[in-house]
Amino acid sequence: HSGCFHKNKLKVDGIQGMKVLVVFVAGWCGHCKKLIPNLHQAVKELSSEHVIFTVDEKDCQDVLKNVGVGGFPTIATVSPDHTVQAVQGAGRSVDELKKLIQSQRHYH
Repeated sequence: HSGCFHKNKLKVDGIQGMKVLVVFVAGWCGHCKKLIPNLHQAVKELSSEHVIFTVDEKDCQDVLKNVGVGGFPTIATVSPDHTVQAVQGAGRSVDELKKLIQSQRHYH
């Protein structure tokens, strides 16, 4: 799926009814490189109603500020009204990521 940001809102077609997370990463970030395999494993272990968007910091400088990204990686939730908000202190293990993904409300 491809989407676009408007300030701190994510607009994506075709994902209504799914749970959505956005992960902001940087190519130079070692923690990001460790997080991505755990994230893929967490999604693989969950049902297909979950969508994860990975956003590289080079592509969306204006969005980083609007969402509250203060470092990398940053995991952000997407509320039913499409607002993207950074999660402070989000865990990075497979189990912690699964809990975070499952706790999300569905995208409308």
